[in-house]
Amino acid sequence: MPKIPEAWSTLTLPCAAWHFSYDEHYAPDIAFDQGSPRWVLVHGLCLYAGDKALKGTVAEHLLKQWNSSNEQFLSALDELGGRHIILRGAEDAVEVYHDAAGMRSVYSSREFNTVSSHAHLINVLHPHRERKESEGARALTHSWDHTKYVGIEPLLPNHRLRLPDWTVDRYFPRTTNAYAGWGLEAKLDRFQRLWSNQLARLSELDSSLVMSITGGADSRTSLALSVDYLEEIEFFTYTARKIPGSKWSESMALDRELVEQLKRFVSFKHRYFESENRDTDTIRELEPLLKANSTQQHSRWLVAFYAAAFPGEGHIHLRGNGYEIGRAYWGLTEDNDTLASLKNLYMQITKGDQGYVSPEDRRAYYDQGVRKWGYDGERHGYHVRDLAYWEIRCGRWLSEILNETDLAFQTLVPINVRALLDISLSMTLQERQESFIFWELINRSMPVLNFPGKNDVRNLYEQMRDERLSHEGRHTAADTAKLSATLEVRGPVGPVLELDAVGNELSLPSYRFTPHTTASRAFLAPTSTLPQTLTFVVDAPYCNLRAVGQFQFEVHLDGRPVASWDGAAFKRPVHVTVDDLTRETAVSIVIRSLSNQQGKSSWESASQAFIRAISFTTSPPSARERRPAVWTDAPK
Repeated sequence: MPKIPEAWSTLTLPCAAWHFSYDEHYAPDIAFDQGSPRWVLVHGLCLYAGDKALKGTVAEHLLKQWNSSNEQFLSALDELGGRHIILRGAEDAVEVYHDAAGMRSVYSSREFNTVSSHAHLINVLHPHRERKESEGARALTHSWDHTKYVGIEPLLPNHRLRLPDWTVDRYFPRTTNAYAGWGLEAKLDRFQRLWSNQLARLSELDSSLVMSITGGADSRTSLALSVDYLEEIEFFTYTARKIPGSKWSESMALDRELVEQLKRFVSFKHRYFESENRDTDTIRELEPLLKANSTQQHSRWLVAFYAAAFPGEGHIHLRGNGYEIGRAYWGLTEDNDTLASLKNLYMQITKGDQGYVSPEDRRAYYDQGVRKWGYDGERHGYHVRDLAYWEIRCGRWLSEILNETDLAFQTLVPINVRALLDISLSMTLQERQESFIFWELINRSMPVLNFPGKNDVRNLYEQMRDERLSHEGRHTAADTAKLSATLEVRGPVGPVLELDAVGNELSLPSYRFTPHTTASRAFLAPTSTLPQTLTFVVDAPYCNLRAVGQFQFEVHLDGRPVASWDGAAFKRPVHVTVDDLTRETAVSIVIRSLSNQQGKSSWESASQAFIRAISFTTSPPSARERRPAVWTDAPK
């Protein structure tokens, strides 16, 4: 047996040659059947969310269900929350399961007969060759089962690993969605009970609870559903000073503004972690541990804040991930529930391998994964893209984020109960895209939390008002909210001016109306990670044929002009469309002076335009990465 980390304990399992080693702070729960060689082991945070009171431990409950039938055992897994691994054994065979969304990562090496929570831990005990770029090293956490180490593979959610034959098979879904025929009220009742049961059992543990909260909908839903436990939870928000032109800092500042709005309605213990106060020495000190614990980086600077704010054992972080499984992400539509659609999606999310792995090898690996992970079998009405998001995005990417924060505290994703995820998936496609069930849960639990905006500084009344007035052409606040609050004035020489913008207006100040000076307004980045289509209207009333050639309007992508039209040649509004836009692409509308009209206020008025009807919509999915394209109806 290899040398395990010091201070760990080892348990010899009741089957041939298998041992279970674990951190002494977290002892496993194991149950043995007196009349057979069956046994069940549970390790990690495992919370029973069902309605019936357990007479023993979770392991004893699972063993009892298994003795009733295999189906009852699997159904019992659907009512478990937390972040854990479950072993089920009899004689020489062992099966490995983990929590619903695979938040407890599980890795294995067949060559060395080893299963572990971390890929790096296996490699320390049994060194493996590192994966080359030609073998898929550039898209690891988006792939089926590639890791940094050749021969070390992950276990995807909804699958079990069978030992000693080292095969994996899918155990969910087993039937059509159990909640598909339920009415809305019954679904909401069931969701709230499962959530409350889980938190009730969590509160019985000797733990200190913390919860991250932002201006978005996910943490808002968690806050509402946890209303009975607010006094037991300490909340925090990470934020940053707003820097003009920095989308990240603007997003962080927006979170702070919205959290302050929430605090007016709900009283809770809260603190901010400000990016500017990050502890670089601690970050540097933690870096080797972070590198060993997680296969990827995600805001590692925050771990230093967490470790300082919540020292010692016993803290559990309630994290608002997992809701996106129910929101029909990854371009899901009614007509793309096909393996051809999945192939297009898979090639897109693993495009990091493009140019490094041959197209033939990429296709062969995709086909192999479809067979290995059971995507070519009966899916019982579950959409293929839903399963892919659940199992690849959450099981591979999100699990590693939690591995990263393990240095500071344990993590609980409360919606990580298969029955809860199933309820969210039972809604219609439109309801899922609109997050309908989550708004309804907020409305049931703490209705006032639906009033402040979600990722929008306007409250519910202001959004409804602006939508109505915008349809009537009488209001601009809805458009203003999608534009940067800064008017940037830039000349060939001299300093760049950053002025406070007015509403949804754009104009070039007369005192800088000199040749090739520009004034610009940037569009705020869309919140979606999917490609977007941006549409807007440039309404510039000025028209004077004698002023043609004096100034022009331009659309810029990442600072480059890609479309332009004269500012005085015609009076009608210009409609602009930007297709295949990503969050990383900066879009701005610009006025450029082509003449010297400095100091003439009439020219500032002439250049005035209003940016209206700003809208972001999801672009149709594509098998290939496409560059943003701009279209206008401006006369040539």
